[in-house]
Amino acid sequence: MKHFSSFIAEAETNIKPIKDTLRTAFGRHQGMHAGHADSLKYGLTEQGGNDVDKRLYTSRTQDPKKNPLSREFKERHLQSAIPETKGMWDSDPRVRTPIDVMNKAYEEDGYKNFQAVVGPDRVESFEKLLRSQNPGFKNVDVITDPTMIRDPDLLKAKEGEGNMSPGDLRKRLIAALSGSGQRKLAGGGNFEKFREGMDFGDHYGDDMKKEYFEELRRAMGSDRNPQVRNIDSEWQMDLDTEKEYLGELYRTGNLFQVGDMIEHSPTNLIARIHRCGANHLICVTEEGYMFKSFIHDANQI
Repeated sequence: MKHFSSFIAEAETNIKPIKDTLRTAFGRHQGMHAGHADSLKYGLTEQGGNDVDKRLYTSRTQDPKKNPLSREFKERHLQSAIPETKGMWDSDPRVRTPIDVMNKAYEEDGYKNFQAVVGPDRVESFEKLLRSQNPGFKNVDVITDPTMIRDPDLLKAKEGEGNMSPGDLRKRLIAALSGSGQRKLAGGGNFEKFREGMDFGDHYGDDMKKEYFEELRRAMGSDRNPQVRNIDSEWQMDLDTEKEYLGELYRTGNLFQVGDMIEHSPTNLIARIHRCGANHLICVTEEGYMFKSFIHDANQI
């Protein structure tokens, strides 16, 4: 017998199916940046986006280092920053991974086709994951904005150099953004650089950006540590240095070992390390799904 709380949960999370195809997006959004907006807006309208149902998810995983913000806080800011997504966010507490999204769409809602909106660097991993775990959809497709491919030449150009068009300037900004970069800027107290990555339009003002910045710092513990180093405008280079550092730890056996439990950042899958490769891990979930994760995409549990 269902309890009253069950009906309340269903009312909060049930989005009634209308069409036979569901388009979804699943992200960590730790921290949020303008690239998330561009990707979601593309997914809402392009490649047949006007002819499908949409349902969006932000992950529930939470830890001080890589996932400091709560789902509730992220969802509120995502809807404020990207008002086109209001009413599309599903808060079903049972959904924790993209596989959960897919199974719910098929088993409970009866959709015949499934589409996932992802960033261009996630296409390969999501195609393999979703198609291998397809519960019975006629079609499973991955949608991405082809203009969001990272352009190394744009990143090499300093701000203000050359005669970049407004479109190229926007592409340069988006190409340089990442959730880890935003977290580093918040950790270093660099609000001026942080707010550049939060350019969602006039409707999302500095008061909202500041609230997000301060909550990110609080959740990471940075507001209690005045000694956290400041991050300069070349933080992208620092991310490359961090990957080199992780690689060195891994090669010397001080990062991951066979048998360790990890969470895969792009998909939120929980798995055990089955084999260690040169710069990647072969992992297996409890359900028996095997996948490859680069070491910088794995968080030890």
